[in-house]
Amino acid sequence: METVSGVQKVIVVSMSVQASKEALRLTHLYPDYLYCTVGVHPYEARFWSDASYQELLTLAENPECVAIGACGLDFNRDFSPPDVQKLAFEQQVLNYLILLITDDRRTT
Repeated sequence: METVSGVQKVIVVSMSVQASKEALRLTHLYPDYLYCTVGVHPYEARFWSDASYQELLTLAENPECVAIGACGLDFNRDFSPPDVQKLAFEQQVLNYLILLITDDRRTT
């Protein structure tokens, strides 16, 4: 499928486990056109758990998943505590050997 603008492929970037599941579902509706990322954004890190980690590992195994993210550190706002953000970020990046999309703001 090619659009009028010439776009041939689109990556749906996720910010939470639920959004990652939805992004993967969309890739099945538009195969060979949509691809996805799976990940937990720093704003959503407060919901991070061992279950989140396991779900993302499973989702990342799908061939339609082409990157991890958006993930990273964002200490500019207090949506999630810094220690929780660090844990979520570390766990997301340590086990993947694919592209990583990060969001890093005021991390020092």
